[in-house]
Amino acid sequence: MAEGRADVMITEIVEAPWYVRRDPRLAAPLLGEPFTRGEIGVLMRKGQDDVLAFVNDVLARMAADGTLAALKAKYGLR
Repeated sequence: MAEGRADVMITEIVEAPWYVRRDPRLAAPLLGEPFTRGEIGVLMRKGQDDVLAFVNDVLARMAADGTLAALKAKYGLR
């Protein structure tokens, strides 16, 4: 939530609507025209190819079986 100590926050297009709905002081003006097109980012240590493969597999299965779409709908995300 906003603490009033910053004027700008750069966040993911997936989570921005969630923040805006939870705090009326916030706005996400680039929701309709984002400057990037990524949906999900996962940080991990460079060289962890096994972890990368696992995460990519889980995300692919969640997209294929509708889990990602259901989560987006549940939380009002795009």
